[in-house]
Amino acid sequence: MKIADMLRDGEGTDRDTIRLLLHRWGRAVAFCAERQKEIARLKDMLVDLVTMRSKEADMPVAGTGGFADPTYAAAVRLTQLSRQYEDRMNALAAECSKEMALAAELDALIGSLPASQPRLLSLRYRAEMEWTEIAKKMKYSESHIKRQHAAALDLLAELITVEPGG
Repeated sequence: MKIADMLRDGEGTDRDTIRLLLHRWGRAVAFCAERQKEIARLKDMLVDLVTMRSKEADMPVAGTGGFADPTYAAAVRLTQLSRQYEDRMNALAAECSKEMALAAELDALIGSLPASQPRLLSLRYRAEMEWTEIAKKMKYSESHIKRQHAAALDLLAELITVEPGG
């Protein structure tokens, strides 16, 4: 989903909204790393389920083979769990893909900002630095950094509202 579309769907382009988008931008890599860990955990569980399912297939069938048969019921449950794990993995991958698309779109917009503003935003939202740390690193006063930040937020709001197709 395009940023401008997100904002049209109920959010404005005020500074607070832009800050929220920038926080998402700053956390996108960590967000996806967390999702990748969960996907890996689910894949391991899925492998375990497949192994259990193959062991179930090798077991002698008790009873009539109908729904009352515990072996059959276990195999059905394993199949259901496998589908649930696969669905969850697909949902996690889709979340990650969506977040990275948002980050890429913001990267392009931030890259079009003047002078030191992209660096300032990166330090603030990706490195999660405090204002005093940013001011020291960029060799400006804290008040100058805050003014530049406000200007960057306003420019991003303008860029988002006049984005092509918007």
